[in-house]
Amino acid sequence: MKKQIFTVMSVIFCMLLASCASRQFAPISRVTLPAVERSDRTDEYQVLNSVDGEVAVSMTQKGKKRIVKPDSGEDFINVCYQDKNDPEKYNYSTEDSKGTLRYGIIENFNNGGEPDRCDGESMARYLAAYRLINEAKTVGADGILAPSVRVDTEELKDGVLYRVKISAKLIKLNTAN
Repeated sequence: MKKQIFTVMSVIFCMLLASCASRQFAPISRVTLPAVERSDRTDEYQVLNSVDGEVAVSMTQKGKKRIVKPDSGEDFINVCYQDKNDPEKYNYSTEDSKGTLRYGIIENFNNGGEPDRCDGESMARYLAAYRLINEAKTVGADGILAPSVRVDTEELKDGVLYRVKISAKLIKLNTAN
């Protein structure tokens, strides 16, 4: 009898440990940068140079499981499962996904918010913005001017590859009156 109680208690303890160890959220790294509207008053800012943020993100399908990940093998691997009630909808799995979700928000350009973690193009756009913003911050830019985006898609054996390139001019605001 003691052996059975010990076995049952061991199973319950292991189940508790497993439930506590599962991830409840994905680590997120978020950056923002303003997109400045073009002004004829060139005394307000100085154009530094142009910068690009590029990324390729694949979205593959294996049965009811969708995998979204950058081709570079860094950052994140998002795993999503098809919704039982709505076959057009996919649900993000925190337990099966890995890495840190890195995305950039360019104000007045990609409308803020968060990307759809189960959509390859959405994740590619936000990761490209993240990379562009980090390049801008590295050179000390205060904002960007005239952002543009190019999205190319390529068919894969079991999915789609999204290549996204966001380009913009970096500006430094003039603080002297």
